Amino acid sequence: VMEVGAGIGNNIRAMLDQERVIAAEPDPEYVALLQNAFKGRRRVEVVQWDVTENPPGGLPQIDTVLCSNVLEHILDEKRALANICTVLRKEGRAVFIVPAGEALFGSVDKALGHHRRYDISSFTERILAAGLQVETSFTINKMGVVGWLINGKVLRRKTLGRFQLKIFNALVPLFRIIDPLLPWPGLSLVVVAKKK
Repeated sequence: VMEVGAGIGNNIRAMLDQERVIAAEPDPEYVALLQNAFKGRRRVEVVQWDVTENPPGGLPQIDTVLCSNVLEHILDEKRALANICTVLRKEGRAVFIVPAGEALFGSVDKALGHHRRYDISSFTERILAAGLQVETSFTINKMGVVGWLINGKVLRRKTLGRFQLKIFNALVPLFRIIDPLLPWPGLSLVVVAKKK
């Protein structure tokens, strides 16, 4: 399993039961942090890799790539998707988590360094062009759309306030019940794609 854009390693920690985990990260400071955090873990390998560049030599063919909240920060997403496909073995899978709803793009996205948000139809075209086939897709966090819309489009804020986040976190158990009943897509899009 490889995570592209591993950051500080939160997702890597959740994958430590896998046979082999590769944490790929372009930022040298995060690479050093990851190397320190997973020192002595034989199953974890840390590599410095900007996914818009050719994959580093010596990589095995990967069974699964996780790309969580990374693509929206990359200008050359076409190259990134093609490189993700390149490192996958035949019939390997890529799991993408990206911000959903192109129409929701606003001031908060800009402040976070997002270049885009995604709709399933346009994202599917990009995935197909990279040599992958969508197996399943769904959105999550429908209640988050309301706050994102108000903050990013109506109020044009650049951050989400701590008080707002505390209230949202406190209401998560309620949102889990309400979310499936709401008629609109969620704030995040999850796509599982398979290499052809």
